[in-house]
Amino acid sequence: MATGYTPLAAVCATMGASYVRVMHEGNWPLARLTNVAGRMLRGKASHFVKLDVDGLLGPLALRSVQKVVRDMPYSVVSLRPRRLPEGAPPAPWRYMVRLAEDHGDHRTWGMCMTHNFDAFERLRGHGEDFDSWGFEDNNYVHRASVRGYPTIMLDTDPPSLLHQWHLPVDGSENEHLETLETSNSPLWGTMTVLEETWSPRRSLRRM
Repeated sequence: MATGYTPLAAVCATMGASYVRVMHEGNWPLARLTNVAGRMLRGKASHFVKLDVDGLLGPLALRSVQKVVRDMPYSVVSLRPRRLPEGAPPAPWRYMVRLAEDHGDHRTWGMCMTHNFDAFERLRGHGEDFDSWGFEDNNYVHRASVRGYPTIMLDTDPPSLLHQWHLPVDGSENEHLETLETSNSPLWGTMTVLEETWSPRRSLRRM
């Protein structure tokens, strides 16, 4: 069981944030990671936001989302991204927005998705049948919509979410599962999948 102090843990330390690692083998289980985070954050707020590692949030992004959830608290809200081109340098936000391109990403639901905790629990989180990444977020939106929750792809002007360029990665193997009902057990997202947790306010401990 690893107990190393990683660069991400160091970043968390400077921000006063908790750092959690999740045990997994093989593929990167994004649905499980989201579920663990949702379970750990429950009771601290009415909503939580999941942001992909290749997403950059603008300074007014969360304010835009807040306006939506204030009127429709049980809605599932995603920000529609714009894509940065290859080689885009680190720069002030206004400059990066000018570089960004619109690729018509109207179905990129999960890059920045806001969840209501009560709805998240009722839906049993993201389907852990998705053992890698890709389409687990679309599946969540599908199941939420079927149960009557509003699903909103929020398109702000100027854009509030930028997708950092990276080499193409294929996540299409999960596309056929998009309308699947989750088979998550009642114990989904519990501590049994946690490897370790660390924060500047407490020493490393086993879960």
